[in-house]
Amino acid sequence: MNRTLEIFPDGNIYEYKDGLAVKVIPTHKQVKLLQKALQFTLAETFTIASADQVPPVVTDSATRGGMTINS
Repeated sequence: MNRTLEIFPDGNIYEYKDGLAVKVIPTHKQVKLLQKALQFTLAETFTIASADQVPPVVTDSATRGGMTINS
C-alpha cells in the first residue's frame, strides 16, 4: 500500500493511496510558506515534530547557509 501527499497551487493537500485520491485537506491557502520551503529545500526527508517537542535554536550561520560576507 503506497500512500503519498501532494500539495496543489490552491493550497489543498490531497492524500493518495496506490495512486487514487482518497482524502483532501483544504488549507484555505494557509500553506504558501510550507510549499516554498518544501519546493526549494535540499533536504531529502520531511518529518512532523511531536506536540511536546521544543523547537531548536537556529544559529546565524545556519540561517545564512554557513556563508559569510567578506569585509
